[in-house]
Amino acid sequence: MSIGNNIYKLRTSKNLSQGDLADRLDVSRQSVSKWETDAAVPDLDKLMKLCDVFEVSLDEITGRETHKQEHIEITKSETKSSSAQKIIGYILFAFSLLVGLILLIWGYNPGDYIILLPIALSFLISGLLCLFAGKKAFYWCIWTALAPLVVLIPFLVGLSFLPVLSVSMLMVFVIMLFVANIVFKDTIVKTSAKKTVLLVLSWILPLAIYVLEYYICTMPMPSYTDYNTTIELLLNFICYVLIALLETYTVCYVKNLRKK
Repeated sequence: MSIGNNIYKLRTSKNLSQGDLADRLDVSRQSVSKWETDAAVPDLDKLMKLCDVFEVSLDEITGRETHKQEHIEITKSETKSSSAQKIIGYILFAFSLLVGLILLIWGYNPGDYIILLPIALSFLISGLLCLFAGKKAFYWCIWTALAPLVVLIPFLVGLSFLPVLSVSMLMVFVIMLFVANIVFKDTIVKTSAKKTVLLVLSWILPLAIYVLEYYICTMPMPSYTDYNTTIELLLNFICYVLIALLETYTVCYVKNLRKK
C-alpha cells in the first residue's frame, strides 16, 4: 500500500477532513490531497507530524510495516513448502532403498532387474531432486518419474523394443521442451563462460553412453540374453534422465543468456 493510501486510511479512521488535517500540519488542503493521490510525497518533518497526529509509527505511514509482514508471511510459506519438499524427498529416498532392498533379497531373475531397478533409480533421483533442486523440484521430478514409463512400456507390452523406444523418447522430449519453456520461464540460472563450456560438455555424456550401449549390444555373444536387455534398459534409463534434466536446465540457461 502506498503512502497516499495509508494517509487516506488513517485520516478517515480519525474522522478528519483534508482541511482538518491540513490545519493540524500547517499546510494547504491541496497538499494533503496531493499526498493522498500520490502526486507528491510529504517531507520528513511532515511525516513525523503525521505520525504524531495519527499516533502511529513511521513504518506504518510509509508502508514498511506492511511490507515486513508480507515478507514474513512469504518467508513462512516458503519455509513450509521447503520443509514439505524435503519430507517428500526423504520418503522417495526411503522408497528407493526399499525397492533396492527387495531387489537385492528376492531379485533372482534378470526380469526383476529390468523392471525394479529403473523404478528404484527413479525414486532415488526424484528424492535427491526434492532435497537439493530447490524451487520447482516437482517439475524436475516429473521428468524423472516418466523415465521408467517411457523406457519400460515398449518392453513390457512386447513391441519391437528399439524403434518404439526411440519414437517414444522423441515425442516425450518434444513435449518436455514445450512444457519446460512455459513452466521454467522465471527460473534464474546464472550464466558464465565456464558454465557454458561445462553445459556443452555435459551433453556429450549421454552421447557417450549411447555409444557404450551400441558397443555392448553389438559385441559378439553366444546369444542375446536377458542380461543384455537389462543393460540396454538401464543405459537408456540413465540417458533419458540425463537428457531430461539437461534439456530443462538448458532451456533456463539459454533464456538467461538472452536476458544479458
